[in-house]
Amino acid sequence: MVLEEYFSSWKGGNWNRGLERVLKNLIEDEKEYRSEFCEEPRLLNGRVRLRVGGTIAKFNCRQGYYLWGAKYATCILGRWDVEAPICIRE
Repeated sequence: MVLEEYFSSWKGGNWNRGLERVLKNLIEDEKEYRSEFCEEPRLLNGRVRLRVGGTIAKFNCRQGYYLWGAKYATCILGRWDVEAPICIRE
């Protein structure tokens, strides 16, 4: 809907105002997104890589350890959808 507003303003010859509105909405969306951001999970004897702007966590264990639990977690509304796994010595 935001882009529709921009393009309708652009067609009317007032594209600056439409672009300004789009940018304001994007900034507000970013603020809302950040307020629902998850804390980075921790993994003893392993590593967590955050992807997709911190919304997906990928878990890997150090050599000599194996992963017990989920390999991926997704941040939904400020909470991870699964518990962080653990790394167990082989």
